[in-house]
Amino acid sequence: MATATEQPWALDHHLYVLPCIESRPLPPDTDGNHWMERRHTGKATIVCACGYTTGLVDTTDLPDRATLTAAHPSTRDPITRLDGTA
Repeated sequence: MATATEQPWALDHHLYVLPCIESRPLPPDTDGNHWMERRHTGKATIVCACGYTTGLVDTTDLPDRATLTAAHPSTRDPITRLDGTA
C-alpha cells in the first residue's frame, strides 16, 4: 500500500461564477447620502482553480452545473458565486 507521500498530486478544482455587473451613481437622497444603482449585464465568466475559464459570455451560453461539476470535481462546495447570490 502506498504512503501519503507516494500518492500522485492532482489539481484542486473550485469553480467561481463572476457575473458582469454595471453601475452608475444616483443623485444624493434627501439626507445627502450617495448611492449606486447596479444591474446585471446578462454576461458572466466562470473560472476554476485549475485554470479553466469560459471567458466573458452571455449567461445563456454558460455550461450547465452538471457538466461543470463533472469536469471539475471538488471536495468543497463545487461552485461559488461572487455576487452574493446562491
